Amino acid sequence: MIYGTSWYLDQLSPGWEALILDDYRAVMPLPVKQKWGIPYLIRPAFCQQLGVFAYSSIDNALIEEFIGNIPSKFKWINMPLNEGNNIENLPISKESGINYLLSLAPTYDSLRAGFVQNTKRNRAKAAEKKIIAEYSEDISALVNLKLQHAFSSLNQSHMKFLNNIFERSKPSGDAKIICVMDEDEKMMAGALFILFRNRWIYLLSTSSSKGKENRAMFAVIDKFIHDHAGSEEFLDFEGSMIPELARFFAGFGALPLYYPILKSNHLPFPLNIIKK
Repeated sequence: MIYGTSWYLDQLSPGWEALILDDYRAVMPLPVKQKWGIPYLIRPAFCQQLGVFAYSSIDNALIEEFIGNIPSKFKWINMPLNEGNNIENLPISKESGINYLLSLAPTYDSLRAGFVQNTKRNRAKAAEKKIIAEYSEDISALVNLKLQHAFSSLNQSHMKFLNNIFERSKPSGDAKIICVMDEDEKMMAGALFILFRNRWIYLLSTSSSKGKENRAMFAVIDKFIHDHAGSEEFLDFEGSMIPELARFFAGFGALPLYYPILKSNHLPFPLNIIKK
């Protein structure tokens, strides 16, 4: 996954560490942060899944070995693993995150037939209002729309990262922005898609109140699916624990995939009570 590449982590988790097996036969990135002089591990922004990555299959024994070798200096851990890391039977504290993945191999007609009725209705409403999704190269407009029309925790480093990944991936066709413009040629909705191997990541999306009223995001995703149907690629929605967003992703026929979240709290008293 793109989240485990060094160039990606360098931007989102400066100072990250890693556990490495042999000559990189398997690796486990460790997204390090520090507070009050105490190092801890926490999911960086735009990194849905981390955990153990390997060239060959990953069994429970290998995952358990990696987890057991996480240095004891990390007194607090809230770190995602990935879909290929099954730790269901390991005696450790864990939760589950959910992702939604859509295979783009079928024809567009087949994929559209797999939309739930609510998605079909909203796509039809967008079409009735003559909402047309188109490609853009204006990453600044998309980021600014995110800042203006949605509760956003984006900071300067996140904005720099989004610009960097778009400019890095655009020349090879591995970055695409699809948006809807209003009558004043201002963006009312849009999304940034990033390709890594055969998986397109739905990395950033946003919509103004006008975009929501016009069901613009349904047009954005429908266009992406239309243009990539019949390929050997996947659309990775990155999932959400928010029910409304989860229904939105599932509405396009995407299937749920679960990944574990590793949790540990060995902070000294009273921090172990404050930071749960």
